[in-house]
Amino acid sequence: MLLHGWTKWGRFAELIVGAVFIAGAVLKARGVNTFAVQIYAYGVIENKALLPCAALGTLFIEMAIGMALLLRLRLRHVTHAALQGVLIVFTLLIIYGWVFFDIEDCGCFGPLEMSPGISIAKNIALMLLGGMGWFAAWKHPRLDGLSVKCCKSFLCALGAVAIVAYAFYLLDRDVPLNSGQDTALFSQFIAETEEGVFDLGSGEYLVVVLSLTCEECIREVPVLNQLLVHPDLPPMVALCLEEEEGGLERFRLETNPEFPLHSLGNRPLLYFSLIGQDTFRMYYVRDGRPLRFWDGHPPEITELLQIVRQDNDG
Repeated sequence: MLLHGWTKWGRFAELIVGAVFIAGAVLKARGVNTFAVQIYAYGVIENKALLPCAALGTLFIEMAIGMALLLRLRLRHVTHAALQGVLIVFTLLIIYGWVFFDIEDCGCFGPLEMSPGISIAKNIALMLLGGMGWFAAWKHPRLDGLSVKCCKSFLCALGAVAIVAYAFYLLDRDVPLNSGQDTALFSQFIAETEEGVFDLGSGEYLVVVLSLTCEECIREVPVLNQLLVHPDLPPMVALCLEEEEGGLERFRLETNPEFPLHSLGNRPLLYFSLIGQDTFRMYYVRDGRPLRFWDGHPPEITELLQIVRQDNDG
């Protein structure tokens, strides 16, 4: 009787953990571009070009484990061992990012923000529930035939591939994740603004990359306006991450920028590919190629004039 109770509650625990894993994979897939950026915040992956692969790989693993738990595909306890291993790795990553990089949102459930502390507690609870399921499976193993195991394995693989395909469809695949001077990074941008159309792939520009909701970026607008008074500087254009519709107009009304604003739309991975560690970056661009850049704060006008004159003389 006691064994039967363990089997029942162990199976219930498996269903809960499986549902949580699947829900997390689906939510992250819907915001896969933001999730790829969140991965970088952990400080483990330094090469931005690997972020989409890391995001898609995480989705595949989560969906495969979640489906296996729902379908009771245990594979001689391999599923439960993989579950515990993944939860341990995720928890260690969260602790590392929390301690060394002060992450605020772990990204576990996509757009549903979750602090590192709550996420760690959630993972511990999932490990305990997974342990209940593992114990019940060990005490009362389910003896499926080979054909049944193959069918369940196929469904798990199908679900994992489907979530990756869905995320890949939503992924910003044209994002250039190399911002070096050897690439014409800004040739892709033809900024259509109220002040006119600016082809950033032709001619010289000061290109500002900012987020419309970033407090640091907002504080830089008066400084940027002052740079416009000098006739020897190239024209300035701002490329803006617009996370919500209407954000560009609100930003214009609240900050009064005197330079053109071009919305990138809600494309966090594209915006992230154009900045460094800070939320703001200014480029000096010629024919689409970034010659110099400054993070966090624009340079003094004397420094900027000297650089522009030197590059033009050279």
